[in-house]
Amino acid sequence: MTPASHTESFTVHPTDCISTLDPTLPDLLGTYILVQWMEITAAKLINTVLNTNERLTVGEHVDIHHTGMARLGETVTITATLTEHDKKHARFTIEAYNDGKLIATAEHTRAIIPHKLLERMMR
Repeated sequence: MTPASHTESFTVHPTDCISTLDPTLPDLLGTYILVQWMEITAAKLINTVLNTNERLTVGEHVDIHHTGMARLGETVTITATLTEHDKKHARFTIEAYNDGKLIATAEHTRAIIPHKLLERMMR
């Protein structure tokens, strides 16, 4: 049976903050890191479904609404829910929470690629 969802928790470190880009900015989680964490969580979920010796996934599309904040040292909990998948794509809805408060939602698509195809493309 395919798992419906997967949850991961991440702690906001200094390198995750927008202050890394510009020290005049506050120590708040950057959207680009939040997208990374969302992709990681979705990939871990779809990897429970795929034969990862034959196929892998790569991010194809992310539509994010980052509506709240997370400060340095706080923990962000992300839940990815697999909404559909076929031979070529996996689609997810994703939610991110900080201290029980919703701080972001996203729709995410991952392309499913055979290892052999990726190896040929990388030559």
